[in-house]
Amino acid sequence: MLNPKSRARLATLDAVGAHLVLESGAADVHVTPNHGARYRVSLGPFAVDVTGTRFDVGFRPSDELFTLNLLFIINARFYLHFSKLLNLVTDYAD
Repeated sequence: MLNPKSRARLATLDAVGAHLVLESGAADVHVTPNHGARYRVSLGPFAVDVTGTRFDVGFRPSDELFTLNLLFIINARFYLHFSKLLNLVTDYAD
């Protein structure tokens, strides 16, 4: 679900998955595991590839701020790609 004031476009949608381009703002993404399916969310220089999970993702293009909050992972793979060097900050809840 796209958050208010967010901008996104569906780049591809076919029998094996989808590619969402989030230009600005945030979204709550829920991907049900499906063998062989491919789903990608692109956000500026970042991309998230998943085979099944639920997460919140956001992007603010003015300073290229990328946010990611994993909500639920079961029987899934999750990959994060970026196209430049970054200072990564992680915060794990115990």
